[in-house]
Amino acid sequence: MAESTRARRCAFCNKLLPEPGQRKGRRSDYCPKLCQGRAQRQRDRARRAGRDIGHVPRAVATDLVAQAEELHSLVHGDGPLASVFHLAGQAKESAGRLETAAAAVARAEGKEWSEIGAAAGITEASARARWGGAKAAKLLAGTTAGAGRTAQPPVHRIRPYEDRVLVPAVSAVREQAHRLGNALKTLQQRSGLSLEHLASRAEAPLAHVQLVIEGQAVAPWPLTYVLADLLGGDPADVRWLWERAWYGTSRLDPVGRPGALSAILRGARLAAGAPELSVVSGRAGLAPQEAASLLEGRIEPDWDVFSRLFTSLGGDAEVLRPPRVPAQGKGPEPLAGDEET
Repeated sequence: MAESTRARRCAFCNKLLPEPGQRKGRRSDYCPKLCQGRAQRQRDRARRAGRDIGHVPRAVATDLVAQAEELHSLVHGDGPLASVFHLAGQAKESAGRLETAAAAVARAEGKEWSEIGAAAGITEASARARWGGAKAAKLLAGTTAGAGRTAQPPVHRIRPYEDRVLVPAVSAVREQAHRLGNALKTLQQRSGLSLEHLASRAEAPLAHVQLVIEGQAVAPWPLTYVLADLLGGDPADVRWLWERAWYGTSRLDPVGRPGALSAILRGARLAAGAPELSVVSGRAGLAPQEAASLLEGRIEPDWDVFSRLFTSLGGDAEVLRPPRVPAQGKGPEPLAGDEET
C-alpha cells in the first residue's frame, strides 16, 4: 500500500511521474513517450557497445590499485598530509567510477536493476538512481575515454617530494639500490637529459637525484616514479627494482598478473645497461624474436623460460619464485642443441 502512494520518478530523467489514473496494467517507469524512447535507445547502444566497455572496470581497477600503492608509499614515508588527502580523494572517485562501470557492463549484458541492486546490497530504485540515467552515462563516457591506458598516478600534481625523504643504501640493500640506480641511469643516458634539468623538473634537490641514480640512496616511490617518467621510461618497469631496494624484499606478487613478469624483465634489462637483444637472447638460449616477444609482453613466459631470461640479465629468479607457480601459457622452446639443466 505504501508503494502505491509513494511519489514515483522517471528512471531516465528522475522527474516526478504523473499519477497513473484509473488505467490498469503495469505502470511505466518513464515519462510518457519521450524518456521511454530515450531509455530504449540508450539500452540498445549499451548492448551494442557491451564488448567495448567490458574492459573499462578492469582499467579503472588498475588505476585504483596504482593510487592505493601511491597512498601506501606516502603514508609509510610520512608524506605531506595534503598529498595524502588529495590522492585519497582521487582514489574515492576511482572507486565510484568502478561501481558505475561494473553496473553499466552488467546492464549491457542484460541484467535487471533488481539483480544489480541485490548484488550491491541496495534496493532496485537506489541502484537505478545511483548508476543509471544521464549523469552515470556521462561519468562512464569520461571513464571509457581514458580506459585502456597504463595507470598513471598523478604524482606530478601532488608534489611528491616535499618531505625530502631518502633511505641510504645500507649493506643489506646496497646491491638492489645499485640495480635501481643503474636502471635510472640507463634511462637518463637514453634521454640525454642532464641531471640538473631532471632535478629541476622533478622538483627535487640535485644532490638527492645524484645519490639515487648513483645507487647510494633510495627515494620514495613517488619521486622514483617521477624520475622514470621524466626520463621517458615506464615506471612500471622499475617498480619491482624499487620494491627490492626500498623494502629489502619484493612486496609484489607478479605471478598471475598479466604483463608483470615482462615488466620485471624490462627493468632487469635496464639495470644491466640495456644490452643488445642478440646478447640477451644468446645468454638465455632463446631466439632473438622470442626474447623480444617476452620483453614486450606479447606472450607470458612460463617459469623456466622467465628464470633463464631473468638470470641472463643478472637477476636471481629464486627471490621471485612463488610456492606454486600456475601455468601462464606456453613459453618459447629452447633453441636446437640447448639442453635444460
